[in-house]
Amino acid sequence: MENIPTNSTDGEIPIIKNDEPASLEFTLGVIAVIIIINLLYEVVYWYYIYQHDDYKEKCEKARNLSKRLKDLNDQQVYGGGNSTKDRQNAKMIKVQNENFRQAHA
Repeated sequence: MENIPTNSTDGEIPIIKNDEPASLEFTLGVIAVIIIINLLYEVVYWYYIYQHDDYKEKCEKARNLSKRLKDLNDQQVYGGGNSTKDRQNAKMIKVQNENFRQAHA
């Protein structure tokens, strides 16, 4: 690159005008670097989020609460008409729904 004379004494950065289009190799190189940086970012992000015990515990708790809630809903739907048990299941479902929401907060 040749030296570009500047007329300004106030510290302005001169604008370099280049009428030549960027080469295909340069363009593909820039795209490759961007993809590699993005992949590295995703790997680091994945490690910091998904590989910690806190995240694993929350996932396990959510799975357990979801399974328990599904079982209670199934018991209420297919339970067979015992009104006392249906009311207890309805209360339990309400409590489990609240616990499930708190686990996701």
